[in-house]
Amino acid sequence: MAHSKEYYNNLVKSILQMLSLTTTVTIEEHFPGNRNIGGKFSLKSGAITLYLEEIKLQCIRVLGTDERMVDYFKIILAHEIGHSEDKDLEQLAKRKQVAKSNYEKHQLAIKIEDNAWNFAKKVFPELLPLIEIIMDHSMSIYKKSS
Repeated sequence: MAHSKEYYNNLVKSILQMLSLTTTVTIEEHFPGNRNIGGKFSLKSGAITLYLEEIKLQCIRVLGTDERMVDYFKIILAHEIGHSEDKDLEQLAKRKQVAKSNYEKHQLAIKIEDNAWNFAKKVFPELLPLIEIIMDHSMSIYKKSS
């Protein structure tokens, strides 16, 4: 069963309230590009943008169905909130920008992502098996290029 954008906006509000956060989260239908990005956090604005169709496509690609779309959405949201709440993110991003080697950039990128995934695990421990599946799929890009 597909849910409306309003449903997901209400879900975001309830999760932010549960976490006592005021992070700005915008939900768009599609990512404005040629990549399948479910969500992004802007360090510059401090805002999160989630892309419903891309999250649905990821859910189908990773799980073979969109039956767990709501849980998948919650996990992507928690991961992006993990970036927004990461007190080390700005420093890690600066270090990555000036890194001398691709290896160092790669390691810093992994650390940034690990921090966000660890936050998501704390927010939704009841979804840990699903988080692990999504995380493994998401982090496979880093494993391929290491």
